[in-house]
Amino acid sequence: MSRLCGRVRIGVQPVLTGAALRRVRPESPRVRSGFVGARWAGRGAGKRLAGVGAAILLALVPGAVFSSGAAGQEVQDAEPADGEVRVAARRLADGRAEFAFQQRPAGGEWGERRLPGERHLPAEADVGRWHVTAPLTVRLDAVTEVDVRIAARRLADGRIESALQQRGPDFRWSERLLPAKRFTSPTAVVGRWLVGSPLDLTRPADRFTAVTAAANHSCGLRVGATITCWGNNDHGQTRAPGARFSAVSAGDEHTCGLRTDATITCWGNNAVGQARAPGGHFTAVSAAANHSCGLRVDATITCWGNNDHNRTRAPGGHFTAVSAAANHSCGLRVGGTIACWGNNDHDRTRAPGARFSAVSAGDEHTCGLRTDATIACWGNNDDGQGNPTAESFAAVSAADEHTCGLRVDGTIACWGNDDDRTAAPPGSFLEVSAGYRHTCALRTNRTVTCWGDNAVGQARAPSGQFTAVSAGKWHSCGIRTNGTITCWGDNAYGRASSPAGRFTAVSASWVHTCGLRTDGTIACWGNNDFAYDDYTRSVVYVGQSDTPSGRFTAVTAGETHSCGLRTTGTVTCWGDLEDYHPTAPEGRFTAVSAGDEHTCAVRVDATITCWGPFAWPPVGVWYA
Repeated sequence: MSRLCGRVRIGVQPVLTGAALRRVRPESPRVRSGFVGARWAGRGAGKRLAGVGAAILLALVPGAVFSSGAAGQEVQDAEPADGEVRVAARRLADGRAEFAFQQRPAGGEWGERRLPGERHLPAEADVGRWHVTAPLTVRLDAVTEVDVRIAARRLADGRIESALQQRGPDFRWSERLLPAKRFTSPTAVVGRWLVGSPLDLTRPADRFTAVTAAANHSCGLRVGATITCWGNNDHGQTRAPGARFSAVSAGDEHTCGLRTDATITCWGNNAVGQARAPGGHFTAVSAAANHSCGLRVDATITCWGNNDHNRTRAPGGHFTAVSAAANHSCGLRVGGTIACWGNNDHDRTRAPGARFSAVSAGDEHTCGLRTDATIACWGNNDDGQGNPTAESFAAVSAADEHTCGLRVDGTIACWGNDDDRTAAPPGSFLEVSAGYRHTCALRTNRTVTCWGDNAVGQARAPSGQFTAVSAGKWHSCGIRTNGTITCWGDNAYGRASSPAGRFTAVSASWVHTCGLRTDGTIACWGNNDFAYDDYTRSVVYVGQSDTPSGRFTAVTAGETHSCGLRTTGTVTCWGDLEDYHPTAPEGRFTAVSAGDEHTCAVRVDATITCWGPFAWPPVGVWYA
């Protein structure tokens, strides 16, 4: 996630820019201005997004007009509505088109034009291809804000077509809404602002990043790091304090939250001390019926509240996760074993002797995820809650909105956004790679099959035999059996133009690609200067394709940085390392994976270390 200010990452879609054509990645929902962009949106023609809100008028100067779809037809400014926002457009002498926003309060006058950070449609823009402005925030009332942006494209007849998009509660941009009057004539007076038809904005629903449900109340963690609770409030369990949190857990009649400063605050029923959190710093919290437990930063567990059956007497040792239930609790030790304590009716605290990667304690039973991807449950099984599915996986690949797993039998199952990307084909596979909106997999016969979004050919795999495949944002790459790399899909910035030579690994990212050569050196290609500085308002050089010297055993390409695992076991990263991807920590590692704005690596002791801009790490993972 991008931060609120400073440099904003650039990624994939054309943007309206005052200089050369650039492309931008899906931006953080909190960015308010600057060179930020979005996903390609669908082609919509409706007048309303749905719901209520401020009207959008593609408008500005009285008398100046946009034209409608009919040839030669022109219309005057639409009648304004209460709480309006409108967009202005004008032709410039150098052939570009400029866009701006205006806002008017109910019963008030139009305010000054607000100019997005990137607001120009280039004179050389490809015919028919949509471009987008940077977003601006529109305030619908005293507390409600929405982000909007303009999409525009040049038509073959010289006109410029404009549309509107609004960011939804899932942070995705809506389909393009086409006003009835939306065309700018190629003969329009240079420098004169033009006007068009109104559209309505949707009042957004509340946005949350996590939710927890207890017996009679629930709580959600908002995107702004505040907590909202609802339901039974007999003991004040829904009266969350006004602070910033990174996690929340609802107990029976109390609630606990992990603050962004790593301390724990609880509220609600405190009859037996279950809401009296101890001091210190924690990485996780779990609230149960009459007791609570927290995982400290030193990996030990502390519990408080009702101690019947010794439920708050956590064992010693180091843990990576904790789960508290009504009368017992369980913790996952760093070695992968599970320890449970408290009421042992139905043997709910008698964990089997195996290695696990996760644990969840229920009312009278407990389940754990084994390291072999199978599930084991113990305790009360009166209703079959202890009979898990026997399905297991050998590998998993998680993308932006969907995930795919390679079953041990070689078949693939995908889940998440089912916009064709989760419709895995039948057959037996060796590996799977989930990209942005498409997925590619290597079959046992060494051919590659891709499915999902194929807008730019990224899912149209070439024929032939391969040894590896990597699905990126809008392109994919595979290593053929002769060691050469073939890429397909969008070749903007040369990201799909692989160099000659023989390779053993390949990693396709947003706008660049990296490969590991057979001699242990790394080669990267594609974009090499993809960051935008809000303060200097310029694209800055980051060098994610400038590979370091030396020999490596693995390579991974992130959004604007890359990392390699050296033969010595150390990790070296290059590219944008200033704010979003600090230098890799010291130590020896066995694997490394670069994400958009963070990187994680597995140390030789099997622990994981991550670095990058996260508010707080998940349980069991330590951030450098």
